[in-house]
Amino acid sequence: MIVITGANTGIGFETAKDLAQYKPKKIVLACRDEAKGVIAASKISNELKVDNIDVLKLDLNDLNSVKAFAEEFHSKYD
Repeated sequence: MIVITGANTGIGFETAKDLAQYKPKKIVLACRDEAKGVIAASKISNELKVDNIDVLKLDLNDLNSVKAFAEEFHSKYD
């Protein structure tokens, strides 16, 4: 399992794309803007033909968002 913050643009996006090539069990794109994260996940999935990418909302500037992310992450994944 790989979690990448800020994965909808820039270095985070490129890192997610590179790591997706290795076909990990799951890649979680942790993004402040969930809609942009979904677009990024779709681009990676379509380009690399993978279906192991999820998107979760995470704003590291907001402790409530961090707590919500942690709760959702633990409820979805072992």
